[in-house]
Amino acid sequence: VDEGDVLTTEMNSLAAAGLTAKGSAYDNTADLRQHFWAEFSGSFGSSPVAGQALVLYALRAMDGTNYEDGDASTTPPATAIVATFPVRASTSAQRIASTRFELPPCPVKFVLYNGTSQALSASGNTVGLYSATDEVQ
Repeated sequence: VDEGDVLTTEMNSLAAAGLTAKGSAYDNTADLRQHFWAEFSGSFGSSPVAGQALVLYALRAMDGTNYEDGDASTTPPATAIVATFPVRASTSAQRIASTRFELPPCPVKFVLYNGTSQALSASGNTVGLYSATDEVQ
């Protein structure tokens, strides 16, 4: 199921070693999705080093209201890492899907860390979220 984009303009011109602001909330309390994948779609103004990575954090609000630490000025805890996107050495558009991860049944906001040597392009960058649930028979 396409859950929509969880990061968009927060990624515009994101500097090397920079963190985005928190994206809009994704709430898993009703649908209780079990399996998730994220997809980075975007580009760089200058070619990064091949194999460097963007890191996606999922900041959970376990009590339904208060999110884990992490934003544009505070590095989230390592326990919040849900995906990495290893990039190519190219300024062309890149689409990179993550491996499967899980999210708890609570609201979540995402933050992206640019672990590459170059800034992201000024516009057109997104992280989309996809989900699936095991079929019970």
